[in-house]
Amino acid sequence: MALVDSRRGPADESFTPEALMRWIVYSLYLDEAIPRGWLLQWYYQLLTSVKLNHFQMVNLIESTPGVYMDPPVSKKVPVKKFSFRAVLEEPPPGFRGFVQEDGVFGEDLVSTELWEEAERLLSRGGWPKSEDPVFKYITVACWMQDQSQAMSELTFGRLLHLINICLHQKFLLGHRDGLLVPYAESEEYERIANAANGLPTGVQPNEDFVRDWDDLRDCLRRLILESPIGEIEVSQVKLLCRSRLRKELSETVFGHCTLSKLLDDPTLGPKFAKRGTPTSKLRLALAEVPKNRSETQSFFASGKGKPKTRVAEEASAEPWKHDRADPFQDPDVDPWAACKSEASRPAGKEHAKRSSKGKAKGGAPARPEFQ
Repeated sequence: MALVDSRRGPADESFTPEALMRWIVYSLYLDEAIPRGWLLQWYYQLLTSVKLNHFQMVNLIESTPGVYMDPPVSKKVPVKKFSFRAVLEEPPPGFRGFVQEDGVFGEDLVSTELWEEAERLLSRGGWPKSEDPVFKYITVACWMQDQSQAMSELTFGRLLHLINICLHQKFLLGHRDGLLVPYAESEEYERIANAANGLPTGVQPNEDFVRDWDDLRDCLRRLILESPIGEIEVSQVKLLCRSRLRKELSETVFGHCTLSKLLDDPTLGPKFAKRGTPTSKLRLALAEVPKNRSETQSFFASGKGKPKTRVAEEASAEPWKHDRADPFQDPDVDPWAACKSEASRPAGKEHAKRSSKGKAKGGAPARPEFQ
């Protein structure tokens, strides 16, 4: 049963929300489409004009007899929004699985003529913009069914799988602003074309950008030396270039489409090294710190080269040794600085005597008097 035929909805208008949800899941099983959260949300909205949020959808599925969630709801392991599926306790008779899970490809999915038809439609484009990027696959699939009688005869699950292959393997589709577009109009194609010509991507005419390898080396070195721990996260390199150096870093200027490939390019030189493990965040550091670095000696001597946690521990243990503990210790700025500085020191005999004499009734310290 194709989804276009099942959109008529249940014949019984007295269906409860739970009964309607079970009917939707059953219908998707017949359509060879995995009942994922986002697909269930779209189908329910199509039939009722009500868009349920993640928690409403979870509660409805959990209260529906004969249906359960996979993975199950757990307070210890929160589920990403709509990253679940609904599972029937008893699948429909003759159900043989979902094509998306069976790895069906090529002529096993559709005939050669249908592949050619799909290529013709997707290369031409013209489908409406999806109101929600989550429904981008569904928008294209419904449009293809409206454009071609042959496509409308496919099950919806098979059509969704075809679109996924055209996006990730056949490169007939790409992304633009989070939505699906013909590949020639996509951001992926633009990046490849810019990388081939050494042009920046996503840089406005009035913005400065890293223009060559020497400029890149200088920017990375400056960011690393400014870091309190002498290294920076690879995932933050672009953001740091923009926020601290007022420059955009575009990999396509250097002939690459990803930042990781850019930083792995031997042209960058041996002065930088990646640190980290596959399970931790990758960091970029200087492979060797030069001995004579007038520009950084004062940086590390001042304590800025220490990890933030170490500076914080030292400041809390001995606050009178750290100017950072109180930024207003200058008496010219804060007339209470002398009193606060004295109060923060360990109490000696003389200090303890003055403290005990200066107590007011009720144990509250008296207001200091200036002489």
